[in-house]
Amino acid sequence: MTPEQRRLCIEILGWSQTRFALFIGRDPATVRRWFTGAREPEPEMDDWLQARALDMASNPYPGCDLTEAHRRLVALYGLPGALEAGIRQIGT
Repeated sequence: MTPEQRRLCIEILGWSQTRFALFIGRDPATVRRWFTGAREPEPEMDDWLQARALDMASNPYPGCDLTEAHRRLVALYGLPGALEAGIRQIGT
C-alpha cells in the first residue's frame, strides 16, 4: 500500500493520523513515517487498515454520501468497480 492509499483509508474512516496511532497503540511519530513513506508498516497493518476502509465505504453510516465513498474507493484502487473489487478482496 502506498502512503497515499493509507491517507485515503484514514480519510474514509474519518481519522487523523494521530487518532489512528492512538487507536492502534503506536507512537504517532512512527505512524507519520508510514504516511510519508519513510517507513513501511507490517503488511498485516496495511491489510487491516484497507479492510476497515472498505467496510466503511461499503457500509457507510446513515447520511453518508455514497457517491463520495465510492469516489474514494476508486481513488484508492484506481479502477472502476472498486467497491466490488474491494468486497471480493475482503472475502479472500
